[in-house]
Amino acid sequence: MAKVNVSAMFMGKGRLDTEFSFNLSKSNGDHRIKGRLGPLDLIELNTALVPLRAVSIRSGHIDKLTFDIWLNNDVSDGRVQFLYKDLKIDLLNEDQLARTGLGNIIKSAIANTFIIKENNPSGTNEVRMGSVHYEREKNRSIFNFWLNSILAGIKLTV
Repeated sequence: MAKVNVSAMFMGKGRLDTEFSFNLSKSNGDHRIKGRLGPLDLIELNTALVPLRAVSIRSGHIDKLTFDIWLNNDVSDGRVQFLYKDLKIDLLNEDQLARTGLGNIIKSAIANTFIIKENNPSGTNEVRMGSVHYEREKNRSIFNFWLNSILAGIKLTV
């Protein structure tokens, strides 16, 4: 087993601590990523989120994001805990990546009112956890696989 610990300032704004563990005795690419991010103002993520997902964060704050994910050449499985508050988003026009059009304004309002949970935890409710199960797109990089695995868990908590 080979382990690598990495600490960095994520996008220059929030502390990210990650441990990578690689099982060198298996040929299927078995490895694990475990980490923690936060605190961080969610608006800081817009420089990456807007071009990747055509979503803009209007407001929000990460208190803590933790992840523990097992991966191989084909699939990832794990858990994500995403503690945040005040989350509001805008769905963007995918062609212009802008907040244009009545349709996007209505979709954003519906998403913020009925789909997106503003806080985790919310009131006296328990913390929502995200289970990860993501199938790797073989034509994409390992970094894309790691990111999409974490995003799969975040999506379930939001």
